[in-house]
Amino acid sequence: FQRDVAAADASLRAARASFYSDISAAWSEAQQGIGSLESRRLLRTSTTHAVTTSIDVIDRMYTAVGGTSVYEDSALQRHFRDVHVASQHMMVAEPVVELAGRVMSGIDNSAPGL
Repeated sequence: FQRDVAAADASLRAARASFYSDISAAWSEAQQGIGSLESRRLLRTSTTHAVTTSIDVIDRMYTAVGGTSVYEDSALQRHFRDVHVASQHMMVAEPVVELAGRVMSGIDNSAPGL
C-alpha cells in the first residue's frame, strides 16, 4: 500500500508540474497578446493528462483502500466522483489528444478546436 501511495504522489506531482508550467507559459503569452498554437496544444494536452492521471491515481487508491472508500462521507469517495465527473468535460475529451497529435504531425496547422 505504501508503495502505491508513493507512486500515486509522484504521478500527481509530475502531472501537476506539467499543467502549471503550461498554464504559466500560456498566461505569459496571453499577457503579450500572442497565444500560439503550440501553447494551446501544450495547455490542452497537459490538462487532459492531468485529468487522466488523476483518474488513474484515484482509481488505484480507491481499490487499495477497499470497502471504506464506498461510503458517502469518505473523502476518497468524493474525489472519485469529482474526478470522474471532470473527465466527462469536453475540454479533456479524447478528441483533444487526437487533435494535438494532428498538430504535432503537421497534419493540422490551425486546429481551431484547441
